[in-house]
Amino acid sequence: MADHRDAASAALVLARRRIVIRAPLATIWRLHTDVTGWPRRHPEVREVTGAPVLAEGTSFGLRPAGLDITSTVLDVKPMQQTRWVGRVGGITGTHLWVFRSHDLGVLVDTLVSWDGDPIRADVDGMQELLDTTLLTWLNRLKAAAEDCSLETT
Repeated sequence: MADHRDAASAALVLARRRIVIRAPLATIWRLHTDVTGWPRRHPEVREVTGAPVLAEGTSFGLRPAGLDITSTVLDVKPMQQTRWVGRVGGITGTHLWVFRSHDLGVLVDTLVSWDGDPIRADVDGMQELLDTTLLTWLNRLKAAAEDCSLETT
C-alpha cells in the first residue's frame, strides 16, 4: 500500500480495510471519484458541495448525519490512488484509497485515520464507528460497481 505518513504514524484511530470488486477498474474509479454521486449510494450523506469529482487540490463538502465536513484532495493518481483530508468539529480524518489489479477483479485497499480532541475522548467508540463506516462504504462501492458491470454485459 502507498505511504500514509501523514495519518498512520500519530493518529489515535486507524482503520484499514480491503475488498475485491469484480468489475472493471474504470467503473470502480468513476464511482469512487464522482463525489456528487456519493449520496446515491450513501443515504446518510444528505448533501455534497464543491468539486464534483476528486481532483488534486480541489475541495468538497459532505453533510452526513448533521455534520458539515470540509475535505481537501491531497493526491490523485488516476486509476491508482486518491488521498484527502477532512475536518469537522475538531476531528481530522485522512483517507487513502488504493486500487490494484487482482486475479478476481480489482483490489480496493483503504486506510483511514481520525485524530483530534473528540477522538481522544472516546477512542474505542470512535474506532468502532470508523471500522463500521469504512466497511459500509467499501461494500456499497462493490455493490454499485458490480451492478454496473452486469448492466453492460
